This record gives sequence, structure tokens and C-alpha cells, in this order.
Amino acid sequence: MDRRLFLAVNQGWARPWLDPVMRAATIWANPVVLLLTVAAVLYFRNRARFFRNASLLAAAIVLAMAVAEPLKFVFNTLRPLAALGPGQVRVLGKPELYRGFPSGHTARAFSAACALMIGDPPVGAWLLPAAALTAVSRIYVGAHFPSDVAGGLLIGVACGLAMGRVWKRRVR
Repeated sequence: MDRRLFLAVNQGWARPWLDPVMRAATIWANPVVLLLTVAAVLYFRNRARFFRNASLLAAAIVLAMAVAEPLKFVFNTLRPLAALGPGQVRVLGKPELYRGFPSGHTARAFSAACALMIGDPPVGAWLLPAAALTAVSRIYVGAHFPSDVAGGLLIGVACGLAMGRVWKRRVR
């Protein structure tokens, strides 16, 4: 089922106009890009709370990375290109072969969104659809199977909510 769903998104949704959108969604969840773009939104939205909310954002991203990245080495699963072969997978971007589970991009994006749902709900609400687009983009660009993305989503939500709750207690 994982492979079938992967191929449905990676091959079946392939459209030339959608390729740059999905590449951008993937690039957006790189740690530095994610931090800088969301921090800019936080700055222009509420300068008085910028440092508090930007610190929450950074902590949520770092926590997601601290959880997801070691798990990649523990599970060391094949990515679609290695599992299915070059003729079966459309790869947009750098071809990767190993350490597929969990998706770090998805974990970071959902961690940021969920933490800010607690710290700055309007920004968090804007980030949730962006995180969902990032999750789908990881399959579309050929980097992950849907199960990798689901794992990243669960890790990201758990890390973001945990960090948001800790932050909320600390702010009080």
C-alpha cells in the first residue's frame, strides 16, 4: 500500500506547473529557511513578542531534529529511489537512497506549526497547511514513502505540542 500510494502521488500527480511548487514546499522546510521565513512573519506580525515566539519556533525546530535525525540512523530504511529503482521514481532535487524514516522536513514543519498554534495561534494556523503541503511534497519529489512522512508528521506534532506546552508554562 505504501508503494502504491507513493507511485500515485509521485507519478500520478506529476504536472510541469506543480513541480516548482512542490520543490519550493520541500526547500521551505530546510531548517534555516523554515526558521528565517517564519521568524520574518513573527517579526512583522508582533515585534513586541518577536523574541519569545521566535525562540519557541527555534526550540520546536531543534527538538524535532533532535528526535527525527537519530531515528533515521536507527531505522535506516530505503528511500523510494533505492527501493523501487531509478525507472520507477521521479526525483526532483538531490537523489537520496537511505535513511528515509522518518521525514525530517515533515517533522520540522509540523513541529513549528504545532508549537506556534500554542504560542501564536494565527501564525500556527497559517503554518498547518504549509506543513501539510511540505509533507505531500516529500512524496511528490520522490524523497520519501508515505509511511516516512506519516512518521515525521507524528514526531513533529508531538514535539511541537510538547515544546508549546513547556513554553506556555514558562511564559506564565
